[in-house]
Amino acid sequence: MSRAFVPAARSSVGPLGRAAVFLDRDGTLNEEVGHIAHSCALRLLPDAATGVRLLNRAGFAMVVTTNQSGIGRGLLTEAMLAPVQETLLALLAADGAHLDALYYCPHHPDAGCLCRKPRPDMLHAAAADRGISLQHSYVIGDTMSDFEFGWSAGCHTVLVRTGKGQETAQDLDGSVRWPDAVCATLTEAAEWVVAHRDTQAPASVIGLPPRAEPPP
Repeated sequence: MSRAFVPAARSSVGPLGRAAVFLDRDGTLNEEVGHIAHSCALRLLPDAATGVRLLNRAGFAMVVTTNQSGIGRGLLTEAMLAPVQETLLALLAADGAHLDALYYCPHHPDAGCLCRKPRPDMLHAAAADRGISLQHSYVIGDTMSDFEFGWSAGCHTVLVRTGKGQETAQDLDGSVRWPDAVCATLTEAAEWVVAHRDTQAPASVIGLPPRAEPPP
């Protein structure tokens, strides 16, 4: 089962049916440096707070969903992860941005759990906990597992070219299915989401029509 980390200041739940943006953590919000066991190793990407702040102002619920297999691998403990999460929140707050909740899978990739991305457990848990409409929500990340994660729960998806995103975009070349948008940074992704939120049809677990060519 996935774990939830909810900031005390964000414990209240918004209106039912609210749209959310689900963010991957490593490579999307902060630099991709492997398993982060200590707060000093967590460094925000330069535009991360700006992107989150834009989405805050647009009224989206902001939720991080992240695989943290370092716990299952014995590289860190859940007690060690907690201050890392607090540091992420503090760094964002210092620039006027906030997250409503963070969900993480602590298990080893071989554990056979139901909550590791791309399985949609964390999305369903957040939707149930916080009254979120998944078909009106977005997943932003830098790997294929992020898109499969979003598609499996009926969310729209956006690739950012930070972290592993450039490599992911190359892997997608020639694919019959692409995320809804490919953006250079989280800020660009946030701008795209805000600009398209009223023009996108609700997604479904079947997914959007396959794309023969990458989106512009």
